[in-house]
Amino acid sequence: TLMTPEIADYLAEWPPHSVEITLYGATKETYERVTKISGSYERCKKGIDLLLEREIPLGLKTMVMTLNHDEVSQIKEYAEKLGVKFRYDPLLNPRLDGNKTPCNFRLSPEEVIKLDLADDRRVKEWRKFCEKFIGPHPSDNLFVCGAGVSTFHIDPYGQVSVCQMTRFQGYDLRRGSFQEGWYEFIPEFLAKKPTSDYACGRCELISLCGQCPAWAWLENGNPEAPVEYLCQIAHLRAAAFNPKKS
Repeated sequence: TLMTPEIADYLAEWPPHSVEITLYGATKETYERVTKISGSYERCKKGIDLLLEREIPLGLKTMVMTLNHDEVSQIKEYAEKLGVKFRYDPLLNPRLDGNKTPCNFRLSPEEVIKLDLADDRRVKEWRKFCEKFIGPHPSDNLFVCGAGVSTFHIDPYGQVSVCQMTRFQGYDLRRGSFQEGWYEFIPEFLAKKPTSDYACGRCELISLCGQCPAWAWLENGNPEAPVEYLCQIAHLRAAAFNPKKS
């Protein structure tokens, strides 16, 4: 919604690997019911057009929630019509300040699985994934995802972290170099071990689960505490896509 011709021109001159735009609804009514900002739907569509006109690599995505789940297929069709990639995520986390208001708009775990099963491609991907990756993670580190390994996040204030949600740590690029942050601070942070009996680390379904220390911190105030919502979804996915491990 903040895209302007000037910004689009700059991106055309210095093209990024990709730009993703979140489309909260296929209709103005739904989109602005989510954003609560009048005129935001048209500004979003205009931003999409500005990027496409300049052939900037673009992808669309949406967060699926109770407010827009009926329009996911329409958003997907819109992306296909534009010839851009599309992905969606039905797992809503709390706000970065820990406020849990977004959780009020979560689909139920059962509705998340229903959404999975409605997409043939997603079903195939989950079944293929289950064949290879079910079982406890071999590492005993607290963080076992790709955060800080193949990705990082820098906020507007120069704080670099392993991912967008991990805000209980950070390296200040205004006081040090990216090289020091990437090669020293982040590896040291990722080497942290659980300080308690970390049940998630031993779970057979950890690879199917959205559980991560950052999410647990936002949801529970404790990076080692299981997120019950994610746990329920993991067990339902195991039952749907790999019954032997449910």
